[in-house]
Amino acid sequence: MLYFLNTAILPNPGKYECKAISLEEAINIWENTNEKLSAIGHSATVQILNELNFDIRGNRVAITMEQGDGALIFKLKQRLPEGKILSKSEIEDIGYEFWFLFRI
Repeated sequence: MLYFLNTAILPNPGKYECKAISLEEAINIWENTNEKLSAIGHSATVQILNELNFDIRGNRVAITMEQGDGALIFKLKQRLPEGKILSKSEIEDIGYEFWFLFRI
């Protein structure tokens, strides 16, 4: 299973590998995976990702990764103040990057 997350977390215990990837790599991974699930519940993030050519829906769910599962991570380049909800323009101003997390 491939998940899409909007934060860099380890959803459950296990061994993981994580690396930064390009937007193009992230799109390629997402488009070429059949079994996938968005776990992104923040609407402005969903909007940005869809504008970047990911076809996802908002879905606020908790996940558990099994061995062999992967996750694309939409990671902001700055830590937010507690309780802060960002708009699309605020996310774009802060900047973001993509990571790939794999459970070994």
